[in-house]
Amino acid sequence: MRTALLIPVLACATIASAQMPVDVLPSSRAWIEGSASGRKFVCQVDSVAGTGSWDKTVSGELAISVEGIACENRRMTADLRDLLDVTAHPFIEYEVLRAWPESDSASAVADGWLTVAGASRQTQVSGTLERVNAETARLRGSVDLMLTDFGLQPPTKFFGLIKVRNRITVRFDIQAAVGAAAVESTPMNTPTNRNKS
Repeated sequence: MRTALLIPVLACATIASAQMPVDVLPSSRAWIEGSASGRKFVCQVDSVAGTGSWDKTVSGELAISVEGIACENRRMTADLRDLLDVTAHPFIEYEVLRAWPESDSASAVADGWLTVAGASRQTQVSGTLERVNAETARLRGSVDLMLTDFGLQPPTKFFGLIKVRNRITVRFDIQAAVGAAAVESTPMNTPTNRNKS
């Protein structure tokens, strides 16, 4: 079963009620990059979906199902799920407090809370937002994370011979229908209690 990376947008007092609806298209992608003992690895998110609204700024929430992340081999996938404690914390979440583009095709910045394995940190994500045409927008970018910032110790295997680097990078390439072209999606069942510190 394909799981979704969802962006259900929340109401925000600073945003006008006449926002355009947004629906993330199936062609969207997200993936995680890291390295272990000098060897790079990539873990893919198996699908991207979501809804939102957009005017001059956007607020919302992004959630990745941990079970929907697949690495280059089964052992690495299992290790990642164990590290993120998939049973207790099935989602990685990003609560967007405010996101805004600087122009129709320019830098975009989002401020919000990132929650990984139950621990939250205020995180800024940068990228580029391009209005492709009247019905489509594209958001591309990345964010670097330190596992220890979220109370996670990078895995060590085979008596220390294999060590996962503390820094990982989450990259995304999201394409979305805007306005009348947008179609409402079904929200994911994500947790509402966050341990922000």
